[in-house]
Amino acid sequence: MLPQSDKIWIRPSSIKTFIKNPYEWYQTHILKEYTPPRSYLTLGTAVHHGINIGYEEFIKTGVLPKANIILEATSEEFLKLSSTTSWEEDEDENEFAILASRLSLAYHKEIMPTVQPKYTEQYVEVKFDKNPYIAGVRGTIDLITQDNTLVDVKTAGMLNKSLQLKHELQLSVYSLLAKKSGMSIESASIHEIVKPTSTIDTRTRIVPIELQEQKADEVLELLSSRIADFYRAVNGEPILDPANLF
Repeated sequence: MLPQSDKIWIRPSSIKTFIKNPYEWYQTHILKEYTPPRSYLTLGTAVHHGINIGYEEFIKTGVLPKANIILEATSEEFLKLSSTTSWEEDEDENEFAILASRLSLAYHKEIMPTVQPKYTEQYVEVKFDKNPYIAGVRGTIDLITQDNTLVDVKTAGMLNKSLQLKHELQLSVYSLLAKKSGMSIESASIHEIVKPTSTIDTRTRIVPIELQEQKADEVLELLSSRIADFYRAVNGEPILDPANLF
């Protein structure tokens, strides 16, 4: 058993990585091997930051914030992140900076006026007291609205026809954590901002996501067992269930 301070925290956004490639998850989240962010991650993070600053202002004043508040926050975050980004030879940093502002502006114009925010960047966690390796699950919810809708903001390269399938587990885990932390969640949705193409301008949409909390609870229980056994295996310790490694 690990000391409590050394136990592993599972993040909802990392669950898919573990399911797809446990060793990649181990390298990133246990060995803490640093990989410089790619352009799409820097773009998404900057846009998220700008939107979050906008919602903080919205919650504080009760009034839709001016676009310049979001644009300035997006630009500042992009500038901070760009110096550590792994840019491809054919990528233009300035073009990505302009794109980040366009995506933030589209969200401010088309989606933010329809939202009544309650919390933004809401931290949630649930501890696993009896697991010898896993401390628990924790993460940050992008937005919770006044009507108790849990929202995850996504930037995308194209319209995705399977958002329910793609994001159901992550949002269900967030909802589970929120409820176990004493918050009320009635529904969930994705706020998607889609990058422009040569023929179509930036697009936004709100997509309802059906929550599957019982399924999420079962997946977390299974994953906590799999991750513990994977951790034992890479450290040369006896494992409890070999099937957990495959």
